[in-house]
Amino acid sequence: MINHLQNTAFTDEYIRKLFIANVEKIRIECRRLLLPPPDQTVSQWADENRYLPEYSVMPGKWKTSNMPHLRGIMDAANNPNVREITIMKSAQSGGTEAVMNIVGERIDHRPCSIMYMLPTDSDARDFVKLKFDPMINESPSLRKKVKNVRKENSTEKESTLKKRFPGGWMRIFSGSSTAGTRQRSAELTIDDDTDQLVIGQQREGDPVERLKARTKTYRRLGRGLNIHVSTPTRLRESRISALYDISNMQKYYVTCPHCREMFYFKPERLVWNKDYEENLFEQNIPAEKKKVIKHYPETTVYACDNCGGAIDEQTRHSMLDNGIWIAERPEIKDHYGFWFNDLCSKMSSMEELAKKIIDAGDNPEKLEALYNLNFGLPYDAGAGEESADSNELYDRCKRELPFINPDKPFEVPNEIFYAVQTVDVQKDRLETMVVGVGADTELWVLLYQVIPKNPLIDKSAWTDIDKIYTAKWKRKDGVKIPVLRQFVDSGYQHHLVYGHTRSRERQGIWAIKGKGGYGVPPLPRSFQWVDGNRTKLLHLGSNAAKLELYARLKISTPGPKYIHFPECYCNEDFFKQFSAERLVRKYTGMISYYVYEKPNRHTANEVVDLMYYAICAIQHVNAAPDAILKKNIEKQADRLRNNEEIKAQNLKLEKPLKLETKKTISKKKIKRRMAARRN
Repeated sequence: MINHLQNTAFTDEYIRKLFIANVEKIRIECRRLLLPPPDQTVSQWADENRYLPEYSVMPGKWKTSNMPHLRGIMDAANNPNVREITIMKSAQSGGTEAVMNIVGERIDHRPCSIMYMLPTDSDARDFVKLKFDPMINESPSLRKKVKNVRKENSTEKESTLKKRFPGGWMRIFSGSSTAGTRQRSAELTIDDDTDQLVIGQQREGDPVERLKARTKTYRRLGRGLNIHVSTPTRLRESRISALYDISNMQKYYVTCPHCREMFYFKPERLVWNKDYEENLFEQNIPAEKKKVIKHYPETTVYACDNCGGAIDEQTRHSMLDNGIWIAERPEIKDHYGFWFNDLCSKMSSMEELAKKIIDAGDNPEKLEALYNLNFGLPYDAGAGEESADSNELYDRCKRELPFINPDKPFEVPNEIFYAVQTVDVQKDRLETMVVGVGADTELWVLLYQVIPKNPLIDKSAWTDIDKIYTAKWKRKDGVKIPVLRQFVDSGYQHHLVYGHTRSRERQGIWAIKGKGGYGVPPLPRSFQWVDGNRTKLLHLGSNAAKLELYARLKISTPGPKYIHFPECYCNEDFFKQFSAERLVRKYTGMISYYVYEKPNRHTANEVVDLMYYAICAIQHVNAAPDAILKKNIEKQADRLRNNEEIKAQNLKLEKPLKLETKKTISKKKIKRRMAARRN
């Protein structure tokens, strides 16, 4: 083409024709851009233009009839009076797909500026790679329009998160960064997985409120739309639940085929056959109070809210095709809120949901996952335990039978499987604690010692810590108990701690540091390199670990998660430290959360720190299940008992018997294997 232009004589006539041709192209493009968008809803656009990739559940052309409950959600984006849409849903029920269709229709028919926020940077990259780019590549109407924004100084990762199309642009970013919402205005903003955003860590306000502020200019012009979509988490901490409560609160209503009355699906209306335990003495016991010995989830049906008629799986699917969204507060016109659970989706089954309800039982952790992921509802886990009653703990300690003999400090109860050690570093001393772990993570405080030596000057303080870690801990029946972890706090004199733990992680010795704030897990996913990439550091979620600690302290009867305190180490001052911290309620945006804080910073709380370090260390051990641990311990105990019996017999016999050591046992195994091979 360039050679052709170089050899062409540019006369006035040629330039005129070239100019006319370009002007005609510009005129056609301007005419297309000035045309009003077609009279087509988002669901109609999706049925006509959206295609799903091959690896999706239902590849090929999009069909709203497969997810009829999404039709009203998608079409709400076409309503000029709506300024905010909230979608509170169960997991994997199509909420994000509905938002993707809204974005695709905007790009194709009503181009504008779009900002899409996800919880983390990795979530943003995964969204582009697994959802957005496949939608663009598979849909012919979008394929030629959307391009990555590439600048000279931008990296490849940055360019994939910035999209450009005729008439608008789209930016995908993380809510953990405040830079994503600065110096930009957008007509359409979307925050996906809203409840997964970290609570209480934002210096410039809640990220959802910051994102909503980006549409302020467009709202004055009668435009602008904010969309929130997420699976809820805990009550009072759920952003999506708080947003849904101030919306018009729509639910998906269906018509009963038996009584022709309308209702919306509730998981508690699921019923299935059960076998109950028979009691010959009490025949008139209600069914709900009888003990169930067997469930039959394959017989699950839904009982109509009005007539109680049984609705099977096939009938439920046909009812969903004709369902409609009905608002509980129709007076609210500008904020549409939608809630739906697994029963509103054709992609789930009543039998699978019944199995999850049976499996959850009364387990709080499983119930929380069931409410959030399947019911689409926030779970009320309570506000957390208040500060512990030190007098009650001390009285309970005095009533308990002594299980540690100060004269034999390394002899521990027979219920223990292994132990962990924690160390707190102070200016003039080191404080250490050894905690034993039994079945169902029942805990025993085996040792609490204050080493009154300056760790900066006297290096023997660190030697004393290692002596406790490497001591020969044994149960009363003679079984050896390993100390599997030593967590050393590096909040003070971190260079000393790094020198003590450097390259000793394989021995179970780790440097740790508490990390405050809500939403930080007790144990991080990975460690951080510090000290010039020579030492590994673990950041522990102090608030989450303290919530578990204070919940354990409320347990008053020995058993799972109970904590035993020995009177020889734990005095009244020891238990007063548990009262040093209080549960404080804080607010961010529209939600509230609880954290543990120390009202008086001069009050001692080293015992609380040592205990929550131990809880994190137990999680870090990631030990085998109790059954395997118990089996290994019993093997050692049986071998020790056999040796004791042999010793007792040797006193009576002239020819002493051999003791069964590890070497003799291994030799016997080798002989048996050789004999089997010869045979």
